[in-house]
Order: sequence, then structure tokens, then C-alpha cells
Amino acid sequence: MANTIAKNKTAKIPTKSGKDYSYTYTDLASINKWLDENGLDYYQEIETCETNGKDYIITYRYINGEWEDKPKRGCQVVDATLLGVSNPAQQNGSALTYARRYSLCLAFGLATEDNDANDLTPIKEITKEDAENYTFQSGKHEGWTLKKVVEEDQSFLKWLLNNSKDEKILKMIEILTGEKPKTDKEWDERLALTQKIQQLIVDKGLPIDYELEDYGVQNIRDLSDDDLKSIIDYYEKLYKVQDIIKDKNLDEKAILTHYGAELLEDISIEGLEEIIAKRG
Repeated sequence: MANTIAKNKTAKIPTKSGKDYSYTYTDLASINKWLDENGLDYYQEIETCETNGKDYIITYRYINGEWEDKPKRGCQVVDATLLGVSNPAQQNGSALTYARRYSLCLAFGLATEDNDANDLTPIKEITKEDAENYTFQSGKHEGWTLKKVVEEDQSFLKWLLNNSKDEKILKMIEILTGEKPKTDKEWDERLALTQKIQQLIVDKGLPIDYELEDYGVQNIRDLSDDDLKSIIDYYEKLYKVQDIIKDKNLDEKAILTHYGAELLEDISIEGLEEIIAKRG
């Protein structure tokens, strides 16, 4: 079956100069008709990512006579400044409609050359001077410029990179430091790491307060991705060694003596790996 749908709608967009421009697109009705003719169906929901707080369209597909269990994640629902008070994007929720339509095409592999995203006003380009002079208006760093944060408080800078949902701030940090904002995939990976830490705390009693103190931070959110990975890697090996000792009735005291440790927690990760390799 053909996977291309002709564009069937034209929209006129007024500009500030009093003129207008137009673009063509494929409306949802046409996409729905194509899907129906090919025995396909769907339903969509808006899902908020717990890590970055952004909304995404997810599409559940009906293919080969059954509903798929796992939905397809589509594009982000974008908040944007729009041109002209009569802009249909502003009046009728075009951003959401566009996100639904584009996500639907992604889910079913449809091509429409849809370009109605062009009615969104481009964001003003941020200069290095803008980034350096950006001033925080509240909190511990009230009155600080971003330049001062970059130069004097790397821990706060790290926190912003790991947790901020403000695309403008992240862009300014990128300009000043070269550190790029996280992609959606990277946000999902961080969420998975955080959930894994929480699982180990609940299931195994991972001493998170000790680790936070050791890393010099106050909250899990303050840990970098590499910090989270290191903690998970160490404790997964530690708990595996504990299970091996228990399951095989090994002499824990002898193991501690061999590694010159008072507790299993005192054994280095290399030592844990050696025990797993020899006795696991």
C-alpha cells in the first residue's frame, strides 16, 4: 500500500507587515481516511516526561487485527510564540494539532511533506553577551550572572545541566561552556538511572545518605549521570557478592581477611569483581 498522502489543505498566515504567506498540509481527516481504508486504527494520548517535564504525543496502533501493547512516542507538544492574532495556530491549538498529525505520520511511516510548523515564530538568537549577562532572579544565586556561575560554582552549573527544563538557560550554558542540553533519549536514560537507584534503596537498603555525603551533594538530582552509574555499578556488585556468600556458605571472615577489609563495603569494586569471577 502507498505510504504517501497528498497535501489537501492550504492555510494563509498574516504577517506583521500586513502581507501574508501560505503553506499546504495534510489534515487529520485525510490521514484518518487513509488509515481506515488500509484497515488501520489508533488512539493518542499526551504523556508528560517525568525527567524533563515536557509533553509528548504517544500513539497506540491497531495493526494486523490487534492493538499493540507498546505505544509509539511521537514529537513534543511545543509552546511557541505565533505570528498574528488571526493565526489559526493561535486560535485553534495548531501546535497540538501539528504534534498529533506529525506523530501519527511517524507512527505509521507516512510521508506528507507537512510543513505547517513554519508558522511558529523563530526564537530570537541568543548571543554570547546575552548568555554572560543573564541574571538569576531568585534562590541562592539571586543576582548572580550566568557567567559568574560558570566561573565560580560548577556544582550549581552541573545541577542546571542535569535538572533544568528551561531551554533558554540550557542554550546559554551551551554557548558559554560547549555543554549541549540533553536529548530526549538522554533524559530517558537519566530517568532510568534514577529509578534504578530508588529500586536499590527500597529493595536492598542502598545507603543513599552516605553516598550523597561522599559525593558532596544533598539530593539524588544533584548527582551526574556518571555518578549514578558508578553508584549503581558498585552496589549491584556488592549485593551480588553478598548473595554468593549466602548461597554458597562461603567464609565471609576469610574473604574480608584476604582483602584486608573489616566490612564487605570496604572492598574495592575491583575486589568485588574478582570474587564474582572466581566464585560466582
